[in-house]
Amino acid sequence: MSTIHLASLLSKRLLYIKQLATLARRQYEVIQENDITKLLEVLARKEYMLYEIGLIETELSPYKNEDPDARVWNSEEDRLHAAGVIEQTKQIMAYIREMEQVCHEEAVRQKEQLEQQAKRMDSGATIVGAYAKQNTVTRGVLLDIK
Repeated sequence: MSTIHLASLLSKRLLYIKQLATLARRQYEVIQENDITKLLEVLARKEYMLYEIGLIETELSPYKNEDPDARVWNSEEDRLHAAGVIEQTKQIMAYIREMEQVCHEEAVRQKEQLEQQAKRMDSGATIVGAYAKQNTVTRGVLLDIK
């Protein structure tokens, strides 16, 4: 297998993963803004990036069965560059996983906050309803007295 093609695929995958990291950061911002429309747009773009990365991973599959030490590179510099790209990809993927966790936690926090607000609103409506009912009964009693 060609190491030139391998290096090209690794670089292409890194480019998409960098874009995915940018989208993960944007996803967190949009969650904080509580903008569902923008969140759906970001998620759609992430889905596309993941699709493209999946295609690249498919092309990389044959290389995964090779012994990395047995690969013949045009130069030591090319081999080191590919190793650097792989390391950078791993670091960015760790960042993406971390951002996904942070996004999940923020979304859960906001959901719980909304549930608490809904409960308070429901309690408030119950109190207003009870007050209105009592007020109606009181007015009825007053009207009967006359």
